[in-house]
Amino acid sequence: MVLILPFNKFKIVQVSYPYVSRRLLAGESSELRRRLLDVLIKDGKFRWDRLENMIAIARSDETFDLLPTAQLGLQYLLSEEGRYLRRQLLLALTEDERLHTEEVQRLWGLIKDDIKPQKIFDLALHTLREISAERVAAILPLASFSR
Repeated sequence: MVLILPFNKFKIVQVSYPYVSRRLLAGESSELRRRLLDVLIKDGKFRWDRLENMIAIARSDETFDLLPTAQLGLQYLLSEEGRYLRRQLLLALTEDERLHTEEVQRLWGLIKDDIKPQKIFDLALHTLREISAERVAAILPLASFSR
């Protein structure tokens, strides 16, 4: 049975948002990654709630596989292009002179059923194999704050 809705009842944003969330989270191009940053960072602050919403909506589609998306995210964070997001995440984790563990716990609650320890290890190992020693050495000093 096909449900036909009158045009004024059709919610294009509601229907398309899971697709848009999946595409932004996967960030296959630099343009998509920039759009993701526009969504996740507002007024110079990382928006945990937006990331949570995007993950929850993307996961509502049974075909969405979190691991390839996580791998792309990790590769991006470790890349030169990911420098800005790394800094924003570090600032968000330590904002207001406290460690924001609640936000991380909520994110973990969303993804924990999809990510098993062996899969995480395999994913991290695969990602690190793809990164040259020079890139890793260049990233490590950037991860720390200078006061």
